[in-house]
Amino acid sequence: MYLDNINNLNLPLNKYPATHASGQGGFLTAYKINDASGDVSKLSLFDLKDVKGIPVYQFTIGRIMQPNDKEIILELYKKQKQDILLRINLR
Repeated sequence: MYLDNINNLNLPLNKYPATHASGQGGFLTAYKINDASGDVSKLSLFDLKDVKGIPVYQFTIGRIMQPNDKEIILELYKKQKQDILLRINLR
């Protein structure tokens, strides 16, 4: 999982991506690699400027928790000394 530039949202895997600058928002993006086949898939999860109607800031990978194989929990800062937890179900 990483933050990606909005210009890379629909970019094919064989093209060079646009760079992303820290502090400029971005889309939280996940890559999945099939261990058996080596197939790669990319999924853009959400825009940091709009997480269910809430803009979030200061995302870091250190705030990603995986309590089990089926879900990921993200802690995201929304300002005014407030955080939100976001659960992502993996399929």
